[in-house]
Amino acid sequence: MQVQRDRIVHNWRRLTPESPYPHYEALRPSFSEDLTDFQAFLDEFGIGKFNPYQCELTYINPIPLGRGIDRLGELERLLAPWSGSFTDDFLSEPESVAVVLRFPITDSSGGMVGRLHISAQPVQSQEDGTYAILLQLVARGRPYDQSIEGILRFLDLGHEWIVRGFVSITTDEMHRMWGRTR
Repeated sequence: MQVQRDRIVHNWRRLTPESPYPHYEALRPSFSEDLTDFQAFLDEFGIGKFNPYQCELTYINPIPLGRGIDRLGELERLLAPWSGSFTDDFLSEPESVAVVLRFPITDSSGGMVGRLHISAQPVQSQEDGTYAILLQLVARGRPYDQSIEGILRFLDLGHEWIVRGFVSITTDEMHRMWGRTR
C-alpha cells in the first residue's frame, strides 16, 4: 500500500508470465485490512479522519501483437464496437488506432455512482521493443459512504463493471483465443 497526500494506492500484478494472476477477490481482504490499519494509524496519532471522496479501480491489459492481433491498425479484431470499415476506399488500414470510451456506472437502484473509462492505444515495450495494444479499464466514482465498507462497496461494483465491460467490449474471436467462456 502506498499512502500519498491525496490518495491511497494498492497495486497488484502478475509477477511472472508463469505465476497465477492475483485476482481482486483474493486481494480484497488485504486491501480492507490496509484501510483499517491506516484509519487506526490516523486515530492513534490524532491526525484526523480518513475522508475519501473518490475511489478508483484500474485494470491494465497489454494485448501483444501476434496474440490474435498482428498489426496496430486492426483494432476490429480486439474491440467489438470498432468495425475497421470506411465509407469508401480512399483510406487504407490506419497505422495505429487509439480509442477512448466512457460509460456511466449505475448501482442496483439505477442511480449513477461513477464512470467506466475504457481506452485502447498502441504501446511499445521499453524492455524489448515489441508492440502491443494497451487495453485499460478504469472504474472511478464516489464511495457509498465514508466507511471502509462504503469504499469496498464501490470497488466491488467497479470490479464487476470492469470484468463485465471487458467481456462486452472485446470480440468473440478474442474470447475464443483466450479460452474465455461466458
